[in-house]
Amino acid sequence: MPKRILIVDDEPHIVEAVRFLLEEEGYETLSAFNGEEALEKVEREHPDLVILDVRMPKISGWDVLASIKAHPRWRSIPVIILTVLDDMEDRIRGLEADLYLTKPIDEQELLGAVRRLMALMEE
Repeated sequence: MPKRILIVDDEPHIVEAVRFLLEEEGYETLSAFNGEEALEKVEREHPDLVILDVRMPKISGWDVLASIKAHPRWRSIPVIILTVLDDMEDRIRGLEADLYLTKPIDEQELLGAVRRLMALMEE
């Protein structure tokens, strides 16, 4: 069964680019376009990994991250922050995530990160 990855970003072209990249690698993808929808999908679909933007409508990515990491059933789901925010304050705040990557997306870096986190889950 392929691993399922939830891609959360309010920019549809980013979601589609990441979806294409991951599906080419054999992953199943889910998508959400705001924080509220992201939490609903985590609850309903229980993805194996979440790729999460920070600046989004309704509920910020920071709040989604905090909710995932605080929830007993969800806290083991790895989260990759994928954002344009690149200053030290945001990077420090992002330490709660399993990985912090910045846009524009480096495809090989993202794929490497996904593979590494998936491998760690299987250990």
